Amino acid sequence: MDGLGTDFHTCDNEINWHGPEDNVWDCQLSGMPDINTGNPATQDKLAAYLNKLKDMGIYGFRIDAAKSIRPNELKEILDKAGEPWAFLEVIDNRDSVGLSDYDWMDYKLTEFGYATKMRDLFVNGQIKWLRTFGDSWMSIPGSKAWVFITNHDCERGHGGGGTIHYDEPNGAQNLASIFMLAHPFGTPKIHSGFKFHHENQGRPQGAVDCDSSEWICQHRWGNIANMVGFRSRVGDTPVANWWSNGNNQIAFSRGDRGFVVINNEGGTLSRSFQTGLPEGNYCDVLSHANGCDGTIVSVDSQGNATISVRSYSAAAIHRGFMQDAADNWYFRGTPNGWEAMLLEHVSGNEYKTCQTFGNGDENGGPRFKIDRSGDWTESYPNTDYGVASGKSYDIRFYSDSHSITTAEVADC
Repeated sequence: MDGLGTDFHTCDNEINWHGPEDNVWDCQLSGMPDINTGNPATQDKLAAYLNKLKDMGIYGFRIDAAKSIRPNELKEILDKAGEPWAFLEVIDNRDSVGLSDYDWMDYKLTEFGYATKMRDLFVNGQIKWLRTFGDSWMSIPGSKAWVFITNHDCERGHGGGGTIHYDEPNGAQNLASIFMLAHPFGTPKIHSGFKFHHENQGRPQGAVDCDSSEWICQHRWGNIANMVGFRSRVGDTPVANWWSNGNNQIAFSRGDRGFVVINNEGGTLSRSFQTGLPEGNYCDVLSHANGCDGTIVSVDSQGNATISVRSYSAAAIHRGFMQDAADNWYFRGTPNGWEAMLLEHVSGNEYKTCQTFGNGDENGGPRFKIDRSGDWTESYPNTDYGVASGKSYDIRFYSDSHSITTAEVADC
């Protein structure tokens, strides 16, 4: 670096988040020198660093403490880095700087208010109020919001705090996460961490071990892992078929693609619901970690189904997991480490998935195959199907002809 007057700001004062904008953007945080993001040469160095990471295969970036960088200067750095996929951490307690200073940029922003509202409802309130949940509740629209139930700062009482802790009674963090993944507002992030007993406690020693009692590993919780699949299946379909008991039991569909029931009360919830789904036998993906190994929910020709959910639990069905699908076909490729992932049965002989491809693996570039039984006994095409790196594709497979089509899309 070239010195404090060139690559760093000269303000030696600590940031006062309640102070003027220049103080927030130009002064030090916890004694750390503040980079002069207004200097074009410094911008070039930061952009070169981001590009180097991209060349190494890094897919996206979280811009920590973006609130302490002038919006136009941050935009110039990201432009010079080729507009990488990124989201910006802006804690909006509406002091002198907040979300409205950054929402003009084409990047998603952390909506900390989402997490505190989920705590207010799932721990201290009534989830029936979520019927009207949407843009009007939040500081920024869902299309801009990066949402979460907690994160590494908030669970320790930092960054505003006030979120649902991992050991909250009655599995509140799990149920709130299910709602977040089932509802269309925002782009969800699952925090996965470890046990701690004081705010400055570090990670357990050794490798991450999700079988250890020291690691929480929320991303491995069956409900959360399977709801990621639910969200990818329902796409951008709207909320419909809302039901509540007027207190802490709710249910809703995502168009005609999926249906979820959340019981945030003691005692079993059992009733007939209008699911909005086509007739068929659906796998409750929240009753067992492995797709169709749990409860089967039968939807009749009118879209009705009787669903039972025990206390402080949930159920979810979607069209990607049906017991009586004509055939099971699986996607296997570089995006998922060649694991078998069930394709969605569209209709007749057509199946689909949407996948985002990176740079491939140690054996070659980005590619995939379609596997009939998930065991490589029958797969297509004979050689791997290659695609371009860094692209997202709508992939269609036709089981009668064993043909594959790919169409590039903006995102999955």
